[in-house]
Amino acid sequence: MGSESQTASRSNLPDHRSFNDVRQDYRCSSRPFLEWYNSEYSERTRQQDADEGWRKCARRLREHDEDIVKAWKEEIDTLLVFAGLFSTALTAFNVEFYSALNPADATPVWINALWFSSLISSLSAASIGIIVRQWLGHFISPTSPDPRRSVEIHCLRYDMGLIRWRVPEILGLLPILLLMSLVLFFVGLAVLLWALNRTVAIIALTLISTLFAFLFFTTLIPAISFDCPYKSPQALLTYWLLRSVYHTSFFRLPEQSPRIPAIVSWSHRIARLYTSPFATGPTLPRI
Repeated sequence: MGSESQTASRSNLPDHRSFNDVRQDYRCSSRPFLEWYNSEYSERTRQQDADEGWRKCARRLREHDEDIVKAWKEEIDTLLVFAGLFSTALTAFNVEFYSALNPADATPVWINALWFSSLISSLSAASIGIIVRQWLGHFISPTSPDPRRSVEIHCLRYDMGLIRWRVPEILGLLPILLLMSLVLFFVGLAVLLWALNRTVAIIALTLISTLFAFLFFTTLIPAISFDCPYKSPQALLTYWLLRSVYHTSFFRLPEQSPRIPAIVSWSHRIARLYTSPFATGPTLPRI
């Protein structure tokens, strides 16, 4: 009996071959689950990495926008303070000299024309600065909490907004208007002093001429030499003007017709001398 029961129990156990088959069947049945788990995990990881990349991009673009707006607003505030003080002082001169305006006398007419033009330029710069500050306030306004949507809004506001619609160039007009206002005021002051007292006028003209020479030098040199650090909106405007003059047909005539008078050829060589850095220098600097 004992030997028969042991034989029967031994016959109920699976042999080595059947156990391997069962293990192989288990592996085959669990393979789809493992493949699904690995694919789902990889997809989830890729999505998390993409979301993290969009968040970093949105954060850096936001910091870039805030830094630009902060710098522009500080520049506008400085120009507004100068425009306010200058307009106040200029208004005192206009009020004092307005009563002397006589159509029969050309000197008061010229002085009032110069000073009122200076006042209008100064107030125009202040008005444009206030309007640009409002544009910057809208540009830096909060965006979507979704990082990808926030990046799209940045491209819409910055690339297709500020850059496409020339907001930096409009901002660069403010110091040019203020400098023009200052020049008009000094010219009117020189005319007034020359009519009142020649000695005082000569001293004032010496100081004014020194200032004008400094402004002319620091405006022209950056347009000629790209390593000059005197970068300014008026220097960029001068560079554009010189480049447009160089590309006009007048300076290309000697190349097309050798029978042009020598003075035109000389002008052509001077233009090449002054504009040669433009062809080999870097691209236009941004304001």
